[in-house]
Amino acid sequence: MGQYAEAADLYQQALDDHLRVLGPDSPDTLHSRHNLAHALYGMGQYAQAADLYRQALDDYLRVLGPDHPNTLDSRHNLALALYGTGQYGQAANLHRQNLDVYLRVLGPDHPDTLLSLNGLEEALAISGTAHHRRSRWLRHRTISD
Repeated sequence: MGQYAEAADLYQQALDDHLRVLGPDSPDTLHSRHNLAHALYGMGQYAQAADLYRQALDDYLRVLGPDHPNTLDSRHNLALALYGTGQYGQAANLHRQNLDVYLRVLGPDHPDTLLSLNGLEEALAISGTAHHRRSRWLRHRTISD
């Protein structure tokens, strides 16, 4: 955990500097916020990571749009952080949003599509929802199409 803590300190410093020098909408600023969240996630600080991932997602949506890879990556990581806090329903919703984009943009066989589908399945399975059956059906349909 020592390396994540050191990384978090450096990412916080970089974020502060990027905000001051480049402003809140600079790609470097957005990336620094996302990296800081990733370091906090690595330390098991899921709630704090989720807060930063949520802010990064909002910024990416506003600056880069809903289909940009950084937006999708940020949404995925937010889902993982929420999963870490036990918010499985919210995590599933985020994975579902990404899955919809990946299916439309990349198709059913792309690794990112399958990763998103896997995240959705895991969140639904652990939450014990009936939607897990739908996810299994979707996986079967996606793989066999």
